[in-house]
Amino acid sequence: MHRPVLVTLVAIDLAFAVLFVIGHQFGFHEVVLGGDTTWAERFNFFKWTVGAAIGAAAFVRWRNPLFLALGACALILLIDDSQQVHERGATFLLETLGLRGMDIAGDRTLAEAAVFAMTGVVCAILVLLSLRSARRDTPRPARVILRDIVVTVAFLAFFGIFVDGVHAGVEKFIPLYEAPFALVEELGEMLGISALVACMAYYLLVPRDD
Repeated sequence: MHRPVLVTLVAIDLAFAVLFVIGHQFGFHEVVLGGDTTWAERFNFFKWTVGAAIGAAAFVRWRNPLFLALGACALILLIDDSQQVHERGATFLLETLGLRGMDIAGDRTLAEAAVFAMTGVVCAILVLLSLRSARRDTPRPARVILRDIVVTVAFLAFFGIFVDGVHAGVEKFIPLYEAPFALVEELGEMLGISALVACMAYYLLVPRDD
C-alpha cells in the first residue's frame, strides 16, 4: 500500500470516529457518521471516486487492462454505496420471496450478502476479461495485485455485511448499545475503503523496474 495515502485517509477516518463519539455526547453525532448524508459517508463516496480515477490513471500509465477493470469495480462500488443498491436489492429480494413480513432472524443480512455477491460476480467478470487480454506492462504480477485487492475487499465486506447485520440486530433488540456497534461498523467500512484506495495508489505510483 502507498503509506502516505493510507496514513492520510486513516487519520481522517479516525477523526470522524472521534467526532462521532464527541457528537454522541452533545447531540450532533447523526450528521457525522451512520447515514448516506453524513460527513463520513460523503468522504467514502469521495474515496470511491478517487479509486476509480486511480484505476483509470494506472491503466494509462501501465497499459494494463487489469487496472481499468479495477477502476470500473471502484465505480460500481461507488454506485452500490451511494445508491444503497445492496440494501434496496435486499428489500426487493425479500419482497419477491415473500419473506419481508416474516421477520426471520438474519434474513436481511443474508439477502444483502446475496445482492453484494451478485455485484462481486460482475466485478469478477470484468477482472477476468481484463486478464484474458494480451499481456501488458505491470508493476507487479497480476496474482499479487489481485491478492491485495481481494483481502481489502473481504475486510470491507465483513464490516459492510456481517457487522452491519449484527448492528441491525443490536439496534432492534438492545438499542442501548446501538451507538458503539454503529461506530464499529462504519469505522470498519471507512478503513476498508481507505486501504483499497491506498493499495491502488501504490500500484499507480510504484517505480518501474527498469
